[in-house]
Amino acid sequence: LDPYIHRLYLKFEAAPCITEALLSNMTGGNIGSLQPARYERIPAQAWRDFVMDDIDPIRRYLAPHGIVKEACLLDVIVPSYRVRLDYLQSICSLKVPDYMQTTFIIIVDNPGALLQVASLLIHPQNENNYKMTLDQGEQILGERLSLGGNVVRVRCNRLNIGASASRNRGLDESAAEFVLNLDDDLIPNHDLLEQYGRKLQEICASTKNVVGLIGL
Repeated sequence: LDPYIHRLYLKFEAAPCITEALLSNMTGGNIGSLQPARYERIPAQAWRDFVMDDIDPIRRYLAPHGIVKEACLLDVIVPSYRVRLDYLQSICSLKVPDYMQTTFIIIVDNPGALLQVASLLIHPQNENNYKMTLDQGEQILGERLSLGGNVVRVRCNRLNIGASASRNRGLDESAAEFVLNLDDDLIPNHDLLEQYGRKLQEICASTKNVVGLIGL
């Protein structure tokens, strides 16, 4: 499903997904395939703006029918240099409230660490097996972090650019109304998103055009 359309559907809780199916691109090449794709994948710029701009027209169309039910779109952004699997699994396994749609966006800022971790996940007895691409490493780590049932997207910087720039890349990857920035060296309370979600609902009910919040 097109990511832009899917995000709009998520906002109105109209995007049920089948988790038992596997979609393969036999024409262009899968991301994790040993064969490179026949075309260059170019990320969309500022696609969050497209999503946010098109929410209001849908809301106005649905309102007269009395069927408007909206989710809170909140993504979690985690820049990671160490790629500690235990910490990342703890973050990506957070409980997502029923009224919230969340993607966990992991921005790896150390290509070597990603390849080592991904290699160990595939070949536990041979930590020096680096015969994979960064795209494959992203897919392998993303699949492992998704085992908790949440949606996880892993992206790796080709060069080390630092935590701040990695967070900015995470923002480019997100099309959510809100983002929660977390460090990769913490183990959060399992209900962290529920606590943030409740506070966001309180604030947004009384304040319009919220730009950023600190210390909820």
